[in-house]
Amino acid sequence: MTTLQSLTCRNALQYLCSTTSDALCIIDEAGIIRSVNHASENIFGYRQEQVIGQSLTVLVPAFDTSLLRDDDHTSLTHMVTGVHETGNTFAGEMFISTFMIEEMPYHLVILRDLSSHVIAVDTVDLSPRQQQVLKLVVEGYTSREIAEQLIISIKTVETHRANIMQKFGVRNVSSLVRAALEMAIV
Repeated sequence: MTTLQSLTCRNALQYLCSTTSDALCIIDEAGIIRSVNHASENIFGYRQEQVIGQSLTVLVPAFDTSLLRDDDHTSLTHMVTGVHETGNTFAGEMFISTFMIEEMPYHLVILRDLSSHVIAVDTVDLSPRQQQVLKLVVEGYTSREIAEQLIISIKTVETHRANIMQKFGVRNVSSLVRAALEMAIV
């Protein structure tokens, strides 16, 4: 790559970072935030200097660094619950991609606020319990966490999830969450 091509790529990357509405974070292997873009301030309410050097769990409390050590991944997308500086939570989508700088692994974390896709649950024929399960799935809870919260068995949660997926005509949880958000169901 020539110097001109390198500068053009760097300028394009800087433009992308400054114009995207998604929060872009660079974290290290320990999950410590090393850099964030300005959009992260709009989404989470923290100034850049408040989060740099902090764990990503400040923004996404359920974040687990074991996601970063998955040997067979190049990128992963997860539904998460983000936390604004005010303490308000919101449904979000988190994409992680690993890259190397001088043989040290770093991770690009793209966080998208999905809260603008607010639910009007009565547009799909879901029982009240299915509505509860769907809301928790969209918020990123696991089957075990949903079962504990609703005081039902994990098997019952999985049955509800399967029935909801059938009603939406999807085959996986990621597609279910997307469909629910696109249809403004949750």
